Amino acid sequence: MIWNTNTSKLDVVIPAEYITETELNAKGYLTSIPAEYITETELNAKGYLTSIPAEYTTESELATNNYTKTQIDTNIYTKTQIDTNHYTKTYIDTNHYTKTYIDTNNYTKTQVQGLAGTNMTWNSTSNKFDAAATEA
Repeated sequence: MIWNTNTSKLDVVIPAEYITETELNAKGYLTSIPAEYITETELNAKGYLTSIPAEYTTESELATNNYTKTQIDTNIYTKTQIDTNHYTKTYIDTNHYTKTYIDTNNYTKTQVQGLAGTNMTWNSTSNKFDAAATEA
């Protein structure tokens, strides 16, 4: 501020390196956050990634290791394919038997062979038991 002897008042002097509001608005810079934008605080609260975790593979790493887009596209399932064609853990947990249940409530190949006698053999080609007819 400078004392103006002509007006007997303090004059406000804006340094040349400062920009006026009119000049700022003319440049088109944002002066507030539009409603459709998300703030860093909101982004962090939603848990979205803001950087690539170390265990993720980047596009440059794929290129460095000679993986092509075609190889990835033909050998990797998309989320839609997985959602459409694969069961979820919840579905499997509620609709399928566990290994423990099967191990305690089903016969092994050896147990079945013992129950059926010598006329039954395991066919490893067809993955089933072959039973020979017993002569009476």
